Amino acid sequence: MIIEEEFSMVHSLFKQGNSIRDIAKQTGLNRRTVTRKLKQDKNVIKKRPYKSKLDDFRPYII
Repeated sequence: MIIEEEFSMVHSLFKQGNSIRDIAKQTGLNRRTVTRKLKQDKNVIKKRPYKSKLDDFRPYII
C-alpha cells in the first residue's frame, strides 16, 4: 500500500520532469503503481467492509 508521503513524492517528481521509470527507481515502486497513482488526484485508500463474527450476536452482548 502506498502512503501519503510516497504519493506526494511521486507527484512532485513528475512535476519536476522526471520520467515514470526514474520515479519508480527513486521510490522503489513498480512502474505501473507510479502510473496509476499519477492518474489519481488524491491518495484514496479503499477499505473493504468485513463482517465480524460477532455481528450476529451483538444484540445479546450489548
